[in-house]
Amino acid sequence: MKVVSALFFVWMLIGCSLTKEKTTNSTSVKLEKADEVHASFVTGKVINRIGEGCSYIQVQEGTTLKKYYPINLSDEYKKDGLKIHFLFHLSRAMLPQGCLDEAVDAVIVIDEIELKI
Repeated sequence: MKVVSALFFVWMLIGCSLTKEKTTNSTSVKLEKADEVHASFVTGKVINRIGEGCSYIQVQEGTTLKKYYPINLSDEYKKDGLKIHFLFHLSRAMLPQGCLDEAVDAVIVIDEIELKI
């Protein structure tokens, strides 16, 4: 009986360590994708909806118009119609209260930004 209990204990230890390793690897893959920085500067236009509580950046990607909500856009760039170049990566942050999910395609963090002249 002691041998069976010992084998069961060893089996549980091995099983738990393999499960933990798989979970860690899959989590790191997700983080790499979420933290991936856009490879080149993107041009966009700031849309400031003060009354709606949701300022976002419109970006033309081919024939598709994307809307990104930047969580770290400084006040100097929150001017309606302002054209900017920026690098970004996706964020897991939630949209602010009053900003509808349908209004934006993704929440982003801006890594670098400059005015487009």
